[in-house]
Amino acid sequence: MIDAIKDAKKSPARLVIIFLDEINTNENISGVLKEIIVDQRLLGELLPGNIAIVAACNPYKFKTV
Repeated sequence: MIDAIKDAKKSPARLVIIFLDEINTNENISGVLKEIIVDQRLLGELLPGNIAIVAACNPYKFKTV
């Protein structure tokens, strides 16, 4: 993510696409994902306007024991 932000700042005319896969499978970083996707920030710093976030999540499945 940090490298993508650096690239976006170096080339403001270029669109930088960040793909986040399986965002619903890791509970440990849900706050960070919310900050990136909803707030368009990372650790409080506003993301450059030429960054586009694309995210995918898996359908919910009931666990069978």
